[in-house]
Amino acid sequence: MINIKILDNIEDIKKLELLRFKVFDMNLTLEESHIINTYQKNKIIPYALYIDNNLVAGCYVSNYLNTLHINYIFVDKMYQETGLKLGRLLLKKIYSDKEYLNKIFNTNFNISTIEANNPKAEAIYRKIGYHGNTILKKII
Repeated sequence: MINIKILDNIEDIKKLELLRFKVFDMNLTLEESHIINTYQKNKIIPYALYIDNNLVAGCYVSNYLNTLHINYIFVDKMYQETGLKLGRLLLKKIYSDKEYLNKIFNTNFNISTIEANNPKAEAIYRKIGYHGNTILKKII
């Protein structure tokens, strides 16, 4: 069973960050104070995707110059290229939450962007309708 939710608990956000570090092969120290400052004060919304209650994917959403900015979409390596299209499911959930996100960020988003920092990610984003160069954009 697949479940996608917005995280609001610091312990769950830590787990999401640890998954991101693992997926991107990052060796960073996870400090709770950094998480609180980054996510709560800057209004970054963390999304987590669970399969059978196991955290397997996530992404972060923020407001950047009145543009819905989606960054760090990541999927556990065991679930990549499985045909489950977990990244696509995350994006669909974000767009289904558009009214909620408009309220949270006190704006009305017309454009969304995704940072594509590698060719594989960019190819996936293009398949779902994003276009452009480094920052891919889509009218929502």
